[in-house]
Amino acid sequence: MKLQFKYAFLMLCLTGAFFACKDDKDTDVKPEEEKKDSIVNEYVTIKVNGVVEIKSMPVPVASFFNYNLFSFSKMGLVGAGEDSVNTAAWDVGFQGAGLTTSPNWGGTAPGYWDGVDKFAMNPSDVSVVGYEDTTFDAIKAAPPATAFMHTLAMSPQTPVYNTETGELAYFDFPKRRVFVFKLNDGRYVKFQYVSYYKGAPETPTAEIYQKDAGYWTFKYFISAKGSTDLSTK
Repeated sequence: MKLQFKYAFLMLCLTGAFFACKDDKDTDVKPEEEKKDSIVNEYVTIKVNGVVEIKSMPVPVASFFNYNLFSFSKMGLVGAGEDSVNTAAWDVGFQGAGLTTSPNWGGTAPGYWDGVDKFAMNPSDVSVVGYEDTTFDAIKAAPPATAFMHTLAMSPQTPVYNTETGELAYFDFPKRRVFVFKLNDGRYVKFQYVSYYKGAPETPTAEIYQKDAGYWTFKYFISAKGSTDLSTK
């Protein structure tokens, strides 16, 4: 009887050890996968924190001097020129190195100016507020609604002139200039224009302006609908 008891006791111990090992294996905590940036295409990357980065997107040759209409949600161009301005679902227009929410077609259309606070030919109905001497991450929330305005154009660039001739040498893009757009669906977009030159050089020159102009680099962050939170850091 004593041998049988020892045998039974040994089997019980082994069985307990087996289930203990099994339980340990089942309850092992798997390390969380590190979040990574999402590459949309060769020009567009969505960062881990939700910031959309557009790098060296070339200005279309066919519409180089026209208004190129951009959608924040679609992360790309949705049209160009007067034919698209009233039909495409766009948020902001690029013309050269400048920005607009109200393309100016000469003011000849009926009801061009509505006499209140906006251009009638602004189907996107996007308003904006600009900030100087700040950084992208420093803007944590959208300002009050009263701060926004409808405007014909914004100037993310600063012209630099030749000190000898007085002629335009190139455009610089201040790193401490940020815009916040208010979309017509209640969301807000924090936006910074980084460069208009291929490769986004840190220090533009007249030579770069002549040879490598025509490539947009900018970044933006879209708030959740109904939220004013624009935190990115």
